[in-house]
Amino acid sequence: DNAGNTIYKHKTEVKRQVMSKSVCETLAQVLEDGVSGNGGAKNAYVKGYKIAAKTGTAQIGINGASDHGAFVCFAPSDNPQIAIAVSGEKAAAKFASKVSGPSAVEEEMDNENDS
Repeated sequence: DNAGNTIYKHKTEVKRQVMSKSVCETLAQVLEDGVSGNGGAKNAYVKGYKIAAKTGTAQIGINGASDHGAFVCFAPSDNPQIAIAVSGEKAAAKFASKVSGPSAVEEEMDNENDS
């Protein structure tokens, strides 16, 4: 809520493991490199934070007449505590990497600093 109180806490239930720990660690490192290196999610980089992210674009309509942008991330990449997903309907092709990624990370950083 607006006061920072938890209004719902989901109970975790592990049903099955779909990837090995090794594959998960490799995937997290690849997604982190996309932020800290020269990848598509580099605009989500925040010094001192290990963020793993992926951007994407879905072409909707005839010949991609309307693109939808998406950005997902989790942090810290080696011990995830938070996950963020942002999407933009009929957004410009660079929506995910230029707008949604940085704004999602910035918003979460502001929330973390407020608590």
